[in-house]
This record gives sequence, structure tokens and C-alpha cells, in this order.
Amino acid sequence: MTESPQDFLSSPLSVVCHDAGAANLIIAWLKGAFSLELRPHMQGPALKIWKYEFPDSVVLPLEVAIQESAQLISGTGWGSAAEHQARVLARDRGVPTIAVIDHWVNYADRFIRDGIKVLPDELWVADEWALSIARKEIPGIPVRRFENRYLQRQVSKVSPVPGTGVVLYVLEPV
Repeated sequence: MTESPQDFLSSPLSVVCHDAGAANLIIAWLKGAFSLELRPHMQGPALKIWKYEFPDSVVLPLEVAIQESAQLISGTGWGSAAEHQARVLARDRGVPTIAVIDHWVNYADRFIRDGIKVLPDELWVADEWALSIARKEIPGIPVRRFENRYLQRQVSKVSPVPGTGVVLYVLEPV
């Protein structure tokens, strides 16, 4: 797995997220992508994460974020309809879309709101299980797997385990 997510992104890039999971993956993939013009629309937990990671970035209204974009990358969360609406707007404008799935459940349902199904042009995941599930549950859509740079960064911050024993490290709020 030597390909970088940045190899497949076009500028200007709309970035739309609400939930933290996909936002963390996307932001970790975008960090250091200095050649990309980012057009973010963030809501909910993703907004706080985005402002922390890109403090000088201006968060745009959804319509503005999609306008004149060459591509959209979005989350697929349950917390809002913003990501779905972004895919609708992008489809209507002929903007290619990438959706990032950060969980292992309800793949097909993530693309339906109010009975309207809008699939992305491509799916991105960060592990082999998600890759397998995505290919099975959403056939016909290309799926790419990239390293989980967010997880790598989190693990690098964990102190070495003292002595012997077993450690459970939980990355999600329980």
C-alpha cells in the first residue's frame, strides 16, 4: 500500500464532514497536502476537529464549498444530512465524489436520506475489514484502502507499556 490519498485528490477540493470518525481520517490524509485548495464545510464534532487542525481555514456554507470544486470528499455519518446533501449538490453539478467510511456497519444505509439514495463515485476506507464489507455491500463502486494515519498518530502518542501485562486502548468514547 504505497499510494497516498493525495494522489487521488483534485483541487479545489470540497471537504464535508459532520461526525468525528471520518473527519479524523480525512484530516489526517489531508495534512501536508499544501498543493490542494480546500473548501471545507464542517458541522458538529467535525467542526471542532477541523478548527483545531486548520485554525486559519475558513469554513464555508455548504453551497459555497461545493461551487467551483473539482472534487468532493465527505464523511458518511449518521449525525446529520450535510454529507448526503453535499453528494446531492456535487452530483447535480457533475463534481466527482469520494465518501469515507470509518465504521463496519450499515454501509448501504449511509447513502440514503428521506428515501433518496445517492452513492458516491468512490469509497475510501482505512482497514481490510472495511474494504471487504464495502466491496460486498456496495458492489460496482470502486473502493480504495489507505493507511489509517489518524490511528498511527494516536498510537504514536501512547507511552510504552510499563513492565508486563495487557493494555486495552480505546479510541472511541464509550
